[in-house]
Amino acid sequence: MPGLFVATSQIYCTGEVLQQVQMAKLFDDDKYCRYEVDCSSCSGFPKKTIPSSELQKILQTYFEEPVLHWQKPLFLPISHIFLFFQKNVIIKVFLFFRESYWVMNGLHLSEMTETARGMILNFVYLVKRYGFVSNGGWVYYEQRSQPPLLPLMVESFYEVTRDRDFLRQVLPAVETEYSFWMQNCSFAVSMSGLTHILNQYNVPVRQLINTVCFKNIVRMKLWIELTSGAESGWDFSSCCDTQTSPILPADLNAIMCRSEHLLASFHRILGDEEKALSARIKAFESLLWDHLSFYPSNMALLWAQCYSKLKMADQGYARKVFLGLDYPNGLPTSLSESGQQWDMPNAWPPLQHMIIEGLSGLNSAHAKELAFRLAQRWIQTNHQI
Repeated sequence: MPGLFVATSQIYCTGEVLQQVQMAKLFDDDKYCRYEVDCSSCSGFPKKTIPSSELQKILQTYFEEPVLHWQKPLFLPISHIFLFFQKNVIIKVFLFFRESYWVMNGLHLSEMTETARGMILNFVYLVKRYGFVSNGGWVYYEQRSQPPLLPLMVESFYEVTRDRDFLRQVLPAVETEYSFWMQNCSFAVSMSGLTHILNQYNVPVRQLINTVCFKNIVRMKLWIELTSGAESGWDFSSCCDTQTSPILPADLNAIMCRSEHLLASFHRILGDEEKALSARIKAFESLLWDHLSFYPSNMALLWAQCYSKLKMADQGYARKVFLGLDYPNGLPTSLSESGQQWDMPNAWPPLQHMIIEGLSGLNSAHAKELAFRLAQRWIQTNHQI
């Protein structure tokens, strides 16, 4: 992972201009970006508080309105706004990395495999450039990622196309991304004489190092936690807010576990020497099956089949899923009513899919029936809406 990063893109207009515009709360959304046409034009910006009306005049003089999503093609090679992509296909700038996996599955069902191929090649391009797939398609996302679902995207593409040449083409990038997470986002936990390696979201301060806010160490630490929470995709919730980096998330580690199985499978398909799987399942059974607090995303362990004994999986779901059965509209993202977007009563469609698929894969008639009921409830909810 790169060290401390000083952003050079013009979207990062640092100093008094950005400071006063943000503090004045001129826009409902802080991501309502206005980028400077000529940063030198504002070099004489006064270092005193300016009334909001005067700030608006300055913005109208020196800044351009943001591009609306539907006004221009998605993949524009504008270095200070969008990341550059090689394939002019849908989905990257305005969707986040993690949602793209489920979008891609929809493309396969719609027989749009070439579009899915282009998406994967765009992600491969990002891995080659940054070492990982960025959070999204804007330049301010290029220093953090999201849950690493690229191996699963390649799996779904291969299951539809059986294209071994394509699999061989993209496999090095899939391994590079996996290595990035293992080298830069892992943490060693010792228990009962054993050391387990698990993954975490922990984004170092690589952005905007020279800005005013980072002269305060408390703000710097807060920025680390907020960006780590954003990298988790659960921004924000009672789980991932200002204390994200100390957590070893079950869902992230489930994805890494499934990725390890897929990497071994890819090498086997291509006739290569099969690479050894990690000891992650042992770590799961030691550390992640019992939780101080329950989040439905913990059930990703079932979806990724991260267990060595089926009995453990059956007991795990029995202890936890029943907590969510009283909710008629599907499983909420958490059981905490914090008012944040990834908490009760809100639900996330891919999470429903992960839980339902995980239950369906158990060798239990009760689990399969439960998966069916959860699927029915979710479909009925969406139909009513």
